[in-house]
Amino acid sequence: MQSKVSTKRIGLWVSSCLVGAVMRGGPAAAAEVPSLDLKFGVLTGLTGDLAQSGQPWLESARVAVEDLKAKVDAMGYGDKIKISFVGGEDSQGNAQGGIEAAKKVVEVNGANVVIGDFFSSVTVAAAQSVFIPEKIIDFTGGTAPSITDLNKKTGATWMWRMAPPDSIQGPVVAKLIADTLGKDATINVAARNDTYGVGLSDAFKKAWLAGGGKIGNVIVYNPDSPTLETEAQQLVAGNPNGWFLVSFCQDWGKLKGPLQRTGQWDPKKTFGGGSAATRKSARPRPIRRFPSRARPSRPSIRPTSPSSPR
Repeated sequence: MQSKVSTKRIGLWVSSCLVGAVMRGGPAAAAEVPSLDLKFGVLTGLTGDLAQSGQPWLESARVAVEDLKAKVDAMGYGDKIKISFVGGEDSQGNAQGGIEAAKKVVEVNGANVVIGDFFSSVTVAAAQSVFIPEKIIDFTGGTAPSITDLNKKTGATWMWRMAPPDSIQGPVVAKLIADTLGKDATINVAARNDTYGVGLSDAFKKAWLAGGGKIGNVIVYNPDSPTLETEAQQLVAGNPNGWFLVSFCQDWGKLKGPLQRTGQWDPKKTFGGGSAATRKSARPRPIRRFPSRARPSRPSIRPTSPSSPR
């Protein structure tokens, strides 16, 4: 995951991807350009987990679609390729909300191309219930490896993903921990109980064991639990050499306090997925606290994907 989203950065990224997808072949293939009416919609979490990233995601997609239209018009294809933005819908950051929002953006708003969600769990649910049955192209920010399998089952490429999957991030964080704590260290693992959390933790465990490391306690927790006191106690048990956590900002806020109160947790030996990055974590580096003059002190953990918009 990760903290703030750069609207301009994501807008340019999405625009570049869409131009490549729509204009494959270039000016030389102008005569072969088919007549298309592309209606872009957005699926994103405007409420719930990571709501702070939802509005930038929506706005950046709108900017990208406008940029795409301008590029297509400038290339002289505007009479053949119609491009419009039909708005976005709130997935609420969960699978059921995502299905309802996907139905609305497709059936009510009329989108035939959807950008989102950045939640893997929402993406998988919406793809299975709406996008694939309705033959809607989707550009997702979800990183769960299971998203790749969705296209294999259909024989067509409806799902597109530009961010690297967690099957890559897992081995990357395993190497980072091995370089820091040693390849034979014992690591306790905690992950939120959803497609993203379980998928990334599984990818890490597979890579860590393959490299000669040991896995201690594995805690899969409900991110909606009011407290995570019991989970924190389980997470520090067994005297591990370090920790790997897969969480979003909201549930990390509920976990970090109990971990601190155990007196057995060391943030300097803790690593996290991209979503655990903080504003100060511009790159993987030793754990430190924020200066007290800037904001209340809090421990941060090393991210493996500090620039990701989650």
